[in-house]
Amino acid sequence: MSLSFTSERGAIECRWIEYALLRDNAQHHLEGALSESGLEALHAPATALGGAPVRLDARALAEALREVERVVLPMPIERLAISDRTRAVLFRRWPLPAVGTTRELVEAESRPAVTRGARTLDEVFGALVRGLRAISERAGAELEVRDL
Repeated sequence: MSLSFTSERGAIECRWIEYALLRDNAQHHLEGALSESGLEALHAPATALGGAPVRLDARALAEALREVERVVLPMPIERLAISDRTRAVLFRRWPLPAVGTTRELVEAESRPAVTRGARTLDEVFGALVRGLRAISERAGAELEVRDL
């Protein structure tokens, strides 16, 4: 599963798990620090999976990503958080929980393969954050997200 993000400034494609971990960690570590529109912009792309394209506020996404870059990316991998919903998809547990509460993984739990060898959260989804910022900052009003 992958997502494609497109704005007038360019396009970027990413694996679903990278985006899910970015969203989960933004939600977990920045709860209360992000605006409502920033949170909405971070959560909206997931609705494109298996469905119609989603349009979101590019500026709100850029604002949220600046905070992720400043606060979340420098964190050590031991601070990796994952939502119940992401965990259910990764470990094929059905039905999916309705609510995506997050928590940091404990040492004994399996980490997603995308985190192997990473020392910081930047090494897991930092390139995605910077790429999304590049196409959302100074972009038009909308950014389109598609499931590929």
